Amino acid sequence: MDRHRIPKEKLVIGPAMVLLEMSLFGNYFETIKIHKQTTNKSYPQIINNLWNNYRFKSFHLGFYPWGMSQCIKGVPVLFVQSESEYLLKKYNIGNNKKRLAISGLLGGMSQGLMLTPTQRLKTIAITQTRYPGMNTYHLLRNYVNTYGYKTLFNGLTPMMVRRGSDWSVRFYGIGLMSNYLGKEINQMSLQERLLTGCFGGLLSGFTVPLDVLISKTQQANINSSSYQVLLEQIKNHGYHSFMRGYTMKVLHACHHTAIMIGIGGYISNKFQ
Repeated sequence: MDRHRIPKEKLVIGPAMVLLEMSLFGNYFETIKIHKQTTNKSYPQIINNLWNNYRFKSFHLGFYPWGMSQCIKGVPVLFVQSESEYLLKKYNIGNNKKRLAISGLLGGMSQGLMLTPTQRLKTIAITQTRYPGMNTYHLLRNYVNTYGYKTLFNGLTPMMVRRGSDWSVRFYGIGLMSNYLGKEINQMSLQERLLTGCFGGLLSGFTVPLDVLISKTQQANINSSSYQVLLEQIKNHGYHSFMRGYTMKVLHACHHTAIMIGIGGYISNKFQ
């Protein structure tokens, strides 16, 4: 298997697709999901409260600068995953579905490592009520002064596990759809890519419990370990509380994966 070149264009396409996805309601979907997971209010209540408190700003709450800085998460999804899949294929490790699942796991774990600090600050910006609308660098200064820099890595372990398992499941789903259509993903039309991305996103609902744990660990005024938050959540709200936000999680995952794999992958193929 000859290697022609490293797909450097994915270092640009990945972040660009994340920016597009977050601008097209992706950030709003995540805001609603985080509020659902941390408060358990109904979706109509959450949407109404966001509108009453922030008006049109609610659509991009926490987006600048912390959400925007997360555009880098497109790099491990499209670049690290692609490189990992290439190496697995080069050394003839596993079939297509297994290679996609393993490369998705590696890309997701690297994404979790990169994103934990900015996700922590974004979640604080979304959930804190003491200073409504404060989602700038003042949050960074306030929390670092109060808790130290280690507070930025609250939820690191579940974040890496969640992102890794999440993208592993998504890419496994992409492999299933690829087999069903009888085409490699780089042979699919844009419409087929979008459908395949949605199917992969649908399967990521499996990781909702980890998503809830991360949201609870990283919300404002919380500086406890993930294990402490886990025990407290079980004690106070029961195991069923770990399925909060399932609907919005799946909707957001389908939306995100369709854009990343569908549009991002389609554009990337034009460079090959």
